[in-house]
Amino acid sequence: MCLTAQSFGMLLSLVSMNNLTVEDGRVVVHLPDGDVHWLAVGAEWCTGAGEYALDAEPKRVI
Repeated sequence: MCLTAQSFGMLLSLVSMNNLTVEDGRVVVHLPDGDVHWLAVGAEWCTGAGEYALDAEPKRVI
């Protein structure tokens, strides 16, 4: 799944900074069920979380 930078920023505003690891081009959200990795892909932020096949092409959300 991919989000625009604006949508991704809104999502992150709901998460405590204590549950985030931020690196260049990568944000990891630490959740009780496991970590969710978000990667910068062009102007969007994408994750494979929730995908049946992790090697599948990320789906875009409008």
